Amino acid sequence: MLQYYISDTVNLIRGSLIHNVEIRNGAGLRRERSATGEIVIQKGTAGVLVNSFFNSEGRRILAVSFDDANDRDVLFFLWSPNDRRFNLDYDIESRLVGYGDQQYQVVFSDETPHLLISFTEERTHDPFERVIQGRFIR
Repeated sequence: MLQYYISDTVNLIRGSLIHNVEIRNGAGLRRERSATGEIVIQKGTAGVLVNSFFNSEGRRILAVSFDDANDRDVLFFLWSPNDRRFNLDYDIESRLVGYGDQQYQVVFSDETPHLLISFTEERTHDPFERVIQGRFIR
């Protein structure tokens, strides 16, 4: 199993607006309440693969969880043959992304966040020596 890391900080912002109308003493009272929440996944945060599948175009999608407490809260990364990497899959026009069972506005720096894999290099050297004794006519 590979350990994935996210290439850039991703902010997931969710806002909701609640309207409520009441009648008090013969007059209408309109109340409006807003609530916001933000989930921050810092650059370099480790994630694990939860699922992998192909979309209708035959491109691989990876579902990666960065939250140790919940495998349902995943971000989806779509294979980009041009970049040769898995980029965050989100709606470019609305900048919405699914996370768990909610939709969030996604905010990140200039480049689309993608998955990184940490590699360590290991080299071994096995010396090979064979002494040739010569070949004689028989």
